[in-house]
Amino acid sequence: MPTLDDIAESIGLSRATVSHVLKGRSEKMRISPETAQKVLDAASKLGYIPNESARSMKRGYAKVISYAAPLIWPQFVSWYVEGAALEADRQEILMHIIPWTLVDDYRKAVDSALRQRPMGFIMQSADNEHTDYIFKRCSAEGIPLVSVDASSSVHPEVRRIISDDESGAAMAVDHLVG
Repeated sequence: MPTLDDIAESIGLSRATVSHVLKGRSEKMRISPETAQKVLDAASKLGYIPNESARSMKRGYAKVISYAAPLIWPQFVSWYVEGAALEADRQEILMHIIPWTLVDDYRKAVDSALRQRPMGFIMQSADNEHTDYIFKRCSAEGIPLVSVDASSSVHPEVRRIISDDESGAAMAVDHLVG
């Protein structure tokens, strides 16, 4: 797999110039459009693909979101997972799903996910035990945590996204009556 050094060597430019161009900072760094195009052409010709592992080491986190949810779920739960996966893909973020009803030890699965240094963690349909463990681990690692449609209130500090089913049902009835 070609590296920044390979691109730089092939066109006689510095590694720093190549890096700035490939990170979209040509204008800011006052790199001419001609030079930027030369870098982009060489990267394309060599088949360069950015090394996300190397970038994540520099950032301190991976472009990964961990999503913990039960494996067997009603249809509405899969809509949440699907929506999150589509948005993550749109933003070029990998989504790692932890099906805690499938794994033998959800704590081990959560710890494994956190070792990847995700940029965030989503949990869904979590009972108090799951919420407590995930909250403590994410807090210890400084990883943001969001709870989706969870009834657990073990940790009021956890951001919760919940649907207002009661109001939704009332609106549906009002619509049908009207």
